[in-house]
Formats: sequence, structure tokens, C-alpha cells
Amino acid sequence: FLSTTMPKAATLARPTSPESAKDTPYETSQYQNKSENSFRLSPNFGKNQHLPIDDEFKESLRKILLNFNAPIRYSFAYGSGVFPQKGYELEEIKYGVISVDKLCKDLMDWETLYIKILQDDARVRLSQQVNLANALRTALLMLPKDFSEEQLYLTITGLSYEGDFRKYVGENPHKIKNIVSRQADTFKILYGSLIQGFSNVAFVSNSKLQQDDNPKARAHLLEKLPRALRNKIREQYGLHLVRKGQTLPSDDKEVYRDIASSDECVNYVKT
Repeated sequence: FLSTTMPKAATLARPTSPESAKDTPYETSQYQNKSENSFRLSPNFGKNQHLPIDDEFKESLRKILLNFNAPIRYSFAYGSGVFPQKGYELEEIKYGVISVDKLCKDLMDWETLYIKILQDDARVRLSQQVNLANALRTALLMLPKDFSEEQLYLTITGLSYEGDFRKYVGENPHKIKNIVSRQADTFKILYGSLIQGFSNVAFVSNSKLQQDDNPKARAHLLEKLPRALRNKIREQYGLHLVRKGQTLPSDDKEVYRDIASSDECVNYVKT
């Protein structure tokens, strides 16, 4: 089930201890403490990831863990049974098993686009905050200069279904819109503070946004995309140059400026 950007997961793991937290800006941070037990963040870091969920229902989810006779460091639940979507009331709860290392790597690099989580483990929380920021960057590159808040959230949600055959076969064709319309407030929680922190985009009215569409600003977004997506974009642009008998510039910044200036920029990002 492809999803890294939608508000459809509720964590059940133990929260990070405030006493052992340390401020770490997610934009520039690396994992300086490799030990799983010594990695710390401020307890307020990534608070946008704390999505509301009914306490009684959350407790019923916790009881599911009792069925697993194994040490569980981090857990999450997702699906329409956790965060409903419009017109789809089936109470389905899904779960997955993965190592924390692989989870964090996928959130940072977008190697598979197969994971979605929210909070609680410090390393995962940092990785998820980077993931949310990357989803916002990617969506901005796919949107025009002026757009609505709904368009932004539809584009972000759509990232989770790019390349998923179920988008075209056997899936509700209105699923993306149904998710956004039912979870609009959740999207605001997840992305509101991130939008405010981006210098190249701002609200110009109640639900209308405007971004800087200058090639320099868009090139900056391209440079900060997840490694796997960034490499695919460069590969596609390189193939385009080969067909024209040209070679890819050796300077990365020049490459991203050229891509940002290209009429095909949006299509490269969708690769």
C-alpha cells in the first residue's frame, strides 16, 4: 500500500522522554548519535505529527499488540478504519513489520515510497519530518505559481499513488479527493507549520497560496528532494539531453537550474 505523505497512520509506541531530548533542526541534521538508545530530539520537535485520535479507539489499537509475542519497539496503524475517507466506511486496519533502520532510510531517501508513520521514536520522528518537508517540496514543483490549499493537499496525496496500478484498476477513482475532503483538518496540522517555514511559498488569502516560480527558487527545491527521486529526475533530464546530442553539465547547480527552467520540469518530477 503506497503512502508516505497521507495522514492515515496512528502510532502506538512509547513516546520519547522529554528529559533526554535534544534540539536538532531536521533540515541540516545527520544522525550524529548512531546508538539507538542515545538519539534524542526536543519533545516539541515534529509536534505537527501528533494527530488527534479518540482515546478509546487508540486503546483498542494498543490491545492488538498483545497478539504479538515479540519485542516491538515502534508500531503504527493505518487504513480507513483509523482515519476515514469520504464515501468509504469499511473499518479496515492494516499493519506492517520493518526494521527502524530501513523505515528511516525509506522516509529520508524515498527508495520505495512504501512506508507511512507519524511519531514517537526519535529517529523515526526526525525522518518523518524530513519526509513531510520533501512531500511539500515535490508538490510545489508540480503546482503553478498560484494554487489553493486543497490543490496542494490533493497533489501531496497523489504522490502516494503515482505508479500504483490500483490507481487505474480496481480502485475508487475519487479516492484521493475523498481522503483530502475527509481529512482536511489533519492535513493542516501536518503541513501548516511547514508551509510557514518555507520562504518560497505563503498564504495570500484564507485558502489561497502563492509560490516563487523563479527558476532559481525551483532549482533550490530540486536540490533538496530525496536522493532517489533526485537521481531519477537527473536521469530523465540526462536522457533528454542525449537525444539532443548534448551532455549533462558537470556542475550540479547548473543541472538543477536547467531542469527548473525546462518546460518538462513537472514531468521530470513525476517520473
